[in-house]
Amino acid sequence: MLKTKEVTPILEELKERTGVEGVVKVKFKPFKKKIASVSLTNRVIYLNSRVVSKLTRKELEFLIAHELLHLKHGLFHSEEFEKELKNLFESKEELEIGILRKFLEN
Repeated sequence: MLKTKEVTPILEELKERTGVEGVVKVKFKPFKKKIASVSLTNRVIYLNSRVVSKLTRKELEFLIAHELLHLKHGLFHSEEFEKELKNLFESKEELEIGILRKFLEN
């Protein structure tokens, strides 16, 4: 299983790329029905501990960036949210499918 200290460099790189400032923490939880979630008030990204270790680095980056963009744009997938995510990851749809597939296999 991944540890927070292993994810921190990825988080910091993606904070810079997305323009998200301030403290953001990553925690792991064994969700049954979610791959990840974010607390906007506590600025904590929760990753599904049952799935995250099965992801490629690129899929993990996508997942963290997705949650960071919620911190930046709010809970909904606005046009700006989707545009920025697509600009960060040209293979957005492939990454989403890969992550979902690994989640469903779990």
